[in-house]
Amino acid sequence: TFLFSGTEIQPSYFHEIKRTLQENSLGDTRRIAISNDMDCPGGQKCHVVLVPVCRGEQVLGHMLGIRDSSKDELGTVEADLMKSTAMMLAVHLINKRQFVDLQLMLESTIQAFVCAIDAKDPYTHGHSTRVCNLSVAIAKTLGYDENQLSAELRLAEMYSKQGRREDAMLAKERWLAWNAGEYAQRSEVAAWRQERGEFVEAERLWAEASQVDLFRRDQHRAWGDCLFELERFEEAAREYRVARLVPAALDPDHWGLTDEAPPTLNLSSLNADQKAALDPKWVEGIPLDGTEQADLFVREARCLLALDQGDAARVLLREALRVDASHAQATELLGTD
Repeated sequence: TFLFSGTEIQPSYFHEIKRTLQENSLGDTRRIAISNDMDCPGGQKCHVVLVPVCRGEQVLGHMLGIRDSSKDELGTVEADLMKSTAMMLAVHLINKRQFVDLQLMLESTIQAFVCAIDAKDPYTHGHSTRVCNLSVAIAKTLGYDENQLSAELRLAEMYSKQGRREDAMLAKERWLAWNAGEYAQRSEVAAWRQERGEFVEAERLWAEASQVDLFRRDQHRAWGDCLFELERFEEAAREYRVARLVPAALDPDHWGLTDEAPPTLNLSSLNADQKAALDPKWVEGIPLDGTEQADLFVREARCLLALDQGDAARVLLREALRVDASHAQATELLGTD
């Protein structure tokens, strides 16, 4: 981790900041702690806020915000913003753990069936397990990952090469039904369902995708579009608001390369795990431009109009025209409202 002008901070230092702030909070790990002008590496001062990531009474972790002391002090405004993000992160962590538990339960059930069948005959006892383990070991030695070992995904790849997109998407969807995580595959199938006008199925997949990764503005916008088509206007408006608030630095779909990045680096060729492993100095978030902001304001305004909240909708439409004065739909809706 790097702070200010490239000063490297060891993880132990973050633990020290956390310990100090918790002592100031009388040892209560569930309280928000703020300290301005703390000593930082290199003799610098910094403002620090520590926000717990909680789900009920359970503390899942902490978020730590650091700002150079030459800038404004941290206060309740910044703490509240971090608290909102921490609440979203807590939901994400809990859902991710549930996904993993479901997958482990499925694997344990299959293993139990295999053992029961093998136990019927002493001659074949353990044969299925040994064959499975040996096959997986050979595949991994040859460089295959877990996804490449999936029969459904191999089938989807074959269908894609044959131009059979529907069969490929259905194969991926069958695989997703029994596999946790996998944002990229889930969002791809959700977008396909949405293109076909199958909004119930698409909405379910977008909801699952949000449990895998909350910080994707495109996902929240697409989810909102599905909810709008299903006339779930309050939920759709929520997703459009969230899409505007997603920090660009946390959304790998909207990263750009800095001048320090290797000239051969191509972000479009990397998956989520590979992007997460990149040096933070190589990438930067690309924020929403005026047109994108206006579009999200208008989409949310349409939801409010459907809910007979005309005054609130007009506020959003004026905000859309403030950031993009030429936005045709905002102008039209303001004129017809």
